[in-house]
Amino acid sequence: MNTDHALDRLHDHQQGILDHLAAALDLMRRRPDDVRAALAKSRLELFRLLRAYQLFKHHEIFDPVLRRGTATQIAAATRMKANCIAAGDAYRTYMNLWASQDVVEAWSSFRPATLAMAQRTRAHILVERAGVPQLFAGTGNIRRTAAAVWGQAPA
Repeated sequence: MNTDHALDRLHDHQQGILDHLAAALDLMRRRPDDVRAALAKSRLELFRLLRAYQLFKHHEIFDPVLRRGTATQIAAATRMKANCIAAGDAYRTYMNLWASQDVVEAWSSFRPATLAMAQRTRAHILVERAGVPQLFAGTGNIRRTAAAVWGQAPA
């Protein structure tokens, strides 16, 4: 797999999350009683999308750069991976908080918390969309290195 393919896959993950966030925000404009079940399903689906995205980035992008990148690339990948972990932790905290509450009864708290989480998640995705390609600058085919590290053939 070459870097263009990795970036295409990254973009696919990101676009899926951004599309899901847009649909979730549409739910937030409706009456709370009408979307209770849909909101619970949406939170779980977003968790699944974010987790798949995180695993992809760590396995396919950050870890290979951390093993074989230049000092500048390693520093950037370290920062990005730490920010990714923090974003994942923040979403898990959000999920845990609202999993045990009736969001309709707590709408005055749930709605602003959800809008803020969506904005933070979107901003995080956009920062990574701009930053990840920089990790590949001058590397040629970083995936070949990852395959050697893990003993896997490139996909």
